[in-house]
Amino acid sequence: MIKHACLLLTTASLALLPACDDPAPPADNTSTTGTTADDANETPTPPVEGAATRNDHDQPDELVQTTDPAALPQERNEPAIQENAAAVLRLAPATLDLGIIDAKAATQAEGMLLNISQETLKIVKVQPSCACTDVTLTTTTLAPRSSTPFSLEFTPKSGTGVKKAQVRFFVEGFRVPAIFDIIGEVTLPVRVIPPHIDARETIDGSMVVQSVDDEPFRIFNVAGMAPQYADGFNPATDEPRKQYVLKWDLSIYDKETIPGWLVIETDRDDAPVVDVRVWHEWTRPDRSDIASTHWILSDQRILLGALKPAETTEISLLMKPLRATDVVETPLAASCLVDDVVVELVDSHAAADGAIECHVRVTCNQTETGLVYAPMTIHSPSQTRDVVLIGRMVADETVTSEQ
Repeated sequence: MIKHACLLLTTASLALLPACDDPAPPADNTSTTGTTADDANETPTPPVEGAATRNDHDQPDELVQTTDPAALPQERNEPAIQENAAAVLRLAPATLDLGIIDAKAATQAEGMLLNISQETLKIVKVQPSCACTDVTLTTTTLAPRSSTPFSLEFTPKSGTGVKKAQVRFFVEGFRVPAIFDIIGEVTLPVRVIPPHIDARETIDGSMVVQSVDDEPFRIFNVAGMAPQYADGFNPATDEPRKQYVLKWDLSIYDKETIPGWLVIETDRDDAPVVDVRVWHEWTRPDRSDIASTHWILSDQRILLGALKPAETTEISLLMKPLRATDVVETPLAASCLVDDVVVELVDSHAAADGAIECHVRVTCNQTETGLVYAPMTIHSPSQTRDVVLIGRMVADETVTSEQ
């Protein structure tokens, strides 16, 4: 019997912004933008980090870091500040579509900055909306009617699904930056369409599960239970396929047991577990403690892949300041309520932008094969944050590749 602990994540988030992870849509119609995290209010709230834009179908997963671009240093006696740099600085393409993005690899792309004015422009700051995006400029000064290329690297930091981000180019003499939009779909070798389950208005439905490389595969379980096929597939008699249509039904759960992710277990070494975010009223983050929250975690879930009994693996995650003025406390410990999963905080050290990187040792003593779903808590002196560990326990001989 699979031990499946479905505990609600108590992840506080801004009152409703974008988190490059990924998931349950906001209850209101507030639109959001990001600057340095992933889900927060667009205006008048300062920009935040994460997926830079979000629509009414997005559900923020986490709290986000906030900074205020309007608070950029401005010397007195300078020429009057103009409004929007987009009037003089164009970006090509206006929106960069990265397409399908490998969840385990960085994606490179290029863009072009175009000075369409008759004046020399100076780029004083480049600000990606999330830590997943790095931008390199060849020059920060553009002569009139000139252009310069820039390179971009997008490294997925969290869950699968459609990701949105922005790069803000601040120009000397302009209050509002020119904005470069980025969009793409982060996926594992096994892709789920749609990449989330929207259960706000219905508690059941279907989803397509397919291999990105068109190789056939088998599905073992969904949420620890036998898969329910909507396409007539019979696992007892039919050959493996490269695509399936599965039914999902959340009516068996209550507020205390509904998972934040439905996990699909497959026979692929490179995708033993595939997570699907659940959007539902009961999976929305609790934001009641936002005033006392000073740091957030870089991930809401970590895929451990295929696990062997008593196998130990080490994971890392970042504790990031929520606001520009917040200080991240030194972590004290890690804990897990699932009896068969033992976690230990090994060490921590300072990272960039005021963050602290934690290393946690995870040992799973589950004896039955199947789903491992274990909420883990990181503790500091004044607060805690949760992250879900997801894996699949397999027999020793079936683990053939590095996760």
